[in-house]
Amino acid sequence: MDVAGYNIGEEWKNAIADYDLRVEEVKTDTFNIEKLLVRRIDILIADHEVMQRLIEENPAYEGKLVWHEKPVFESVNNFGISKKSFLAPMLPRSRKCFRARSRGPLMASSGI
Repeated sequence: MDVAGYNIGEEWKNAIADYDLRVEEVKTDTFNIEKLLVRRIDILIADHEVMQRLIEENPAYEGKLVWHEKPVFESVNNFGISKKSFLAPMLPRSRKCFRARSRGPLMASSGI
């Protein structure tokens, strides 16, 4: 199951075609979890951090999901600032902070 609007990568798109997988798009990750728990779907693909937050917010999901350790897709996201923004002069400092915090909470203790 895919959540509509998410790019899960070319490998996943190719796997759908190569293995003739039946894939349905849904509107929310929560809907995917609910379908998985009642066995209407066999697997779901989701952002790990989003899933962790949803599990923390809903104790009924605790202990009911097993995750594969290999990511299906990894991406690079870029940070954009308008040249007119008050943040623009801080961009060099921001880059340094972002590089130092390439994993983990984006803005935690960055001083921005």
